[in-house]
Amino acid sequence: MHEIDLDKIQSIYFVGIGGIAMSATAGIALKAGFKVFGSNSSDLYSPAKDVLDSDEIEYSLGYKAENIISSNADIFI
Repeated sequence: MHEIDLDKIQSIYFVGIGGIAMSATAGIALKAGFKVFGSNSSDLYSPAKDVLDSDEIEYSLGYKAENIISSNADIFI
């Protein structure tokens, strides 16, 4: 099994960030000091959108490879 050294992780990309659990986890990661980005398949709705907007977390609508690649994230969730 491959272990992940969290000390080397600086940025996290969340696929499906518009879900209530994913948006909350993204907020926790941001507060833990990680750079956070993400994308969602379609429009975001409250309360997930409110969480992301209040934490000023960047996200894109649509699952496009260029969104993931341009994030240059260390890990993807």
